[in-house]
Amino acid sequence: MEFVGVGIDQHFRERFAPHMSPEVGERLRLTGDLPHDQVLEELQFSDILVVPSRKESLPNTLLEGFDLGLPAVCTDVGGISELLRDGVNGYLCANEDADCLAEKNARACRKPRDEVQYGPCGTQHHSHAADSGCQRT
Repeated sequence: MEFVGVGIDQHFRERFAPHMSPEVGERLRLTGDLPHDQVLEELQFSDILVVPSRKESLPNTLLEGFDLGLPAVCTDVGGISELLRDGVNGYLCANEDADCLAEKNARACRKPRDEVQYGPCGTQHHSHAADSGCQRT
């Protein structure tokens, strides 16, 4: 397993190195800012999308992840909850709730993608998701 931080600079690693286990440090790759086509490439090789933003409007990355059928774990900030319903087409956590993010990341990793159709459910407006066959996970 590899953790990829897109848009996160290397100074993050130095700042938080004392708090990271060696195992996480070995598996963490920070890319810094990437052109959009490279972000899409990273998403294509991903198994899960995590958007732990403290402040956000409506991230394009979430829509692009839905298009690829990625399970998403996001904080409930900005317009994210307008598209993502907790347990239906992804997982929501309160802002800055690290315990929730850890638990929902683990849940998303355990749930095979073919068992839940994140993409089709994720691209439908949340008020219609329950009526369209999207089931709570």
